[in-house]
Amino acid sequence: MTCRFTDDWLRGKRVVVMGLGRFGGGIGVARFLARRGARVLVTDRADEATLRESMAKLADVEVDYRLGEHREADLDDADLLVISPAVDRRTSAFYAAAVARDVPWTTEMNLFLERCAARIVGVTGSIGKSTTCAMAHAILQHPAARAEIGAGRALLGGNIGASLLEASGELTAADVVVLELSSFQLDCVEGVDFAVDVAGLTNARPHHLDRHGTFEEYLDAKLNLLRAVRAGGAIVVGTEDGAIVERVQAIAAERGARVIDAAYRQGGVHRTPDDAGVHGTPYDGGVQGAPYALRVPGPHNQANAHMAVKLAGALGVAESTARTALAEFGGLPHRLEFVGEVGGVRYYNDSKATSAEAVATALASFDGPIVVLCGGKDIGAELDRIVEGRWERVRSAVTFGDAGARLAGLLKTTRSAGGPLPVEQAGTVEEAVACARRAAQPGDVVVLSPGCPSYDAFVNYEARGLRFADAVRGLAAQVRGVQESAS
Repeated sequence: MTCRFTDDWLRGKRVVVMGLGRFGGGIGVARFLARRGARVLVTDRADEATLRESMAKLADVEVDYRLGEHREADLDDADLLVISPAVDRRTSAFYAAAVARDVPWTTEMNLFLERCAARIVGVTGSIGKSTTCAMAHAILQHPAARAEIGAGRALLGGNIGASLLEASGELTAADVVVLELSSFQLDCVEGVDFAVDVAGLTNARPHHLDRHGTFEEYLDAKLNLLRAVRAGGAIVVGTEDGAIVERVQAIAAERGARVIDAAYRQGGVHRTPDDAGVHGTPYDGGVQGAPYALRVPGPHNQANAHMAVKLAGALGVAESTARTALAEFGGLPHRLEFVGEVGGVRYYNDSKATSAEAVATALASFDGPIVVLCGGKDIGAELDRIVEGRWERVRSAVTFGDAGARLAGLLKTTRSAGGPLPVEQAGTVEEAVACARRAAQPGDVVVLSPGCPSYDAFVNYEARGLRFADAVRGLAAQVRGVQESAS
């Protein structure tokens, strides 16, 4: 592989890092560059007060800051621009100014990919990629799996976990890296010299169209991962969409890679989150039999597990080893995470569910009656599809936040098992939990599955999920207090 911006090249260069972020998305690359002798300027539209915690984590390296604005004059003497995946290159005036000045640009992920000597398992998709990656990592770091494929370390990174850039120089061909890669990251990899040993596509449904414009452009960004699979490698496909599968097969033939069908079917029934034939006709594949012994609920997690088993299997991990490892997998925070039980009602935090498809997945994950909490930032037309889920399972819905009123109107048009779906509108997450408490009956499930981004009231979905969990714990403490008083 050819590294465009080697450590020797970076030494002494003026590098502008566009975007630090409240939660430090730019910390890893800023630290990496500074430690290699680059003269680093971090520029961010947020002010110092907002970024104080992120800046504190860079106190041990020499970094300059331009906060509250992106000043185009800072590009006049720049040798390199590093952009965050969140930057929309189509609309960013700062990026356009860099291009006009012939300043080369890259991303943290691109810098890592060019330096990574380890075997790479790259995974992308619209739904399930985070859990699939975490499951694949859990399998690959199991001692038996490492012995089967001769692996030293198994690392997890990309769009999940901490930055791996600083560790890139220590990786060897004996190591394995599982990377979750978003459409934003993959939209920036053209011209980057890298190869993956196993590329996984969980599924593809319309998403982030405000950024990509069309589904075709969004899908094309995802397929950039598959175009990087090395000759003799594998492409693992979780979707049954015939048109997408045809494109995958064409890429595999061009790259000299094999295609592995990872669509999960139990007893011949399709169980992946995307419906076959949405963008084409279904294609035939093998039937998956015995379900996986998992701690996390839902048929979608069976599909995620099956995808992870196939990804690990492409490297040589035995299915029996993979099943053993998955039985110990505890799940990811904010993804149908069990919070607790209050008065015979189980509460689950699914704050990461920011799309209509993710809500549909949550509704299909439980057998008994459900009380659903939906709300957050209104995302426009994409939100209209929320009514497509299996709402007959739902006892009641509670809406909240910026989208609360519109969601309430949409959901009142759906039907539960007993008739029109009861919908109550709350202002905050805490109020929504209180409403759910009144609506739920022993044996029910209450799930926060918002279907919307969090930034109407929270900095991210994690903060929203933590607020929900705190409200549930407060509810549990209140119930205990009442019980203790009565005794």
